Amino acid sequence: MTDAFDTAAERRTARLVSLAGLDGAGKTTQVSLLGRWLSDCGYSVAVEAPPGPSLTRRTLTEVAAQRGVADFRDVFGPDVTHLITAFMRYRDWTERVLPALSTHQWVLTDRSAICHYAAARADGAGNEADLRLVLGRLPQPDLLIYLDVPPGEALGRLNARGSGLENGAFLLANEQGYRTLPEFGTFEVVSGTGSVSSVQSRLRAAVRRRFGAAGLDGRHTRTTAYSRIAKK
Repeated sequence: MTDAFDTAAERRTARLVSLAGLDGAGKTTQVSLLGRWLSDCGYSVAVEAPPGPSLTRRTLTEVAAQRGVADFRDVFGPDVTHLITAFMRYRDWTERVLPALSTHQWVLTDRSAICHYAAARADGAGNEADLRLVLGRLPQPDLLIYLDVPPGEALGRLNARGSGLENGAFLLANEQGYRTLPEFGTFEVVSGTGSVSSVQSRLRAAVRRRFGAAGLDGRHTRTTAYSRIAKK
């Protein structure tokens, strides 16, 4: 680990909470609501939840269309594709998440390194060890919540909002990819089925279970600040 990472670890003041789950599970919506709740409790909160799909994904999709390739992963193959996206995640976290850990009390992200490992398994990539070598350098979440939504329901949500870039077969494989990860037993699994408010209530309960209820009842006295970490 570099000196920059060591220094950041020493200065870290924030609890890091990350969500994981299928596309369409509601990660971005729910992590934003969770951030608002913590801010209302009086904490300074930073949220890393850029709108999808990512620039890398959009670019690869466009290149695939130009080449007449059906799947963007087939442009360079799954190994290269996942290595590219891993380095993009590494850049995003080192530029935005890492600094926020020393300036806020809570940092929330709608994805983490775990998402890359599960997707790589779903695609049959053979370089998960390489991805872990890169992304394993990033800070580990204090709490990782897996938002559990059946693949069929996730696909329906994606299609309903016009962002269905994934197909049902991939979502099924992605779910299996998550559940076969060696870390899966350490995840806080929360059902993502139901209304937005009911899912949010479950997430808040998960945070209380992990960190305790003190200060999470709206009576925390520190200065409130809520910010979405802006892309550079």
